[in-house]
Amino acid sequence: MKMEGKTVVRMMQSDEVIRQRYTRLAKALLKDQSVIQPTRKKGFGSSGLYTRDKLFAFLSHRNRLVVKLPRERVNELVARREVARWNPRGDGRGLREWAAVRPASRIRWLSLAREAMKFVASQNRGH
Repeated sequence: MKMEGKTVVRMMQSDEVIRQRYTRLAKALLKDQSVIQPTRKKGFGSSGLYTRDKLFAFLSHRNRLVVKLPRERVNELVARREVARWNPRGDGRGLREWAAVRPASRIRWLSLAREAMKFVASQNRGH
């Protein structure tokens, strides 16, 4: 029993560290006037970061940084095992332009989020 308790505590601390990391990321990105983090939004992307009214990064319910990138870039990062395709339905079919950063990844969150922000900002409003 004690071992299980210690494992749970470590997992919670790990989740807390990830949430703190996301908070620092959000603070850094929110310095850009084009980035917002809505406070009254509910559901998908409710705590996410937006530019031009489009979601580009958020922390998933599994405490993974999820970003929107061009399909080719997601493919590249998946091949390098830095990310997995984000699979919100859990059916094994990840979304082509959404990547969830793997816990063991050494990829820099701020660089990746800025890349996502630029990608989303460059898309036409109609998409």
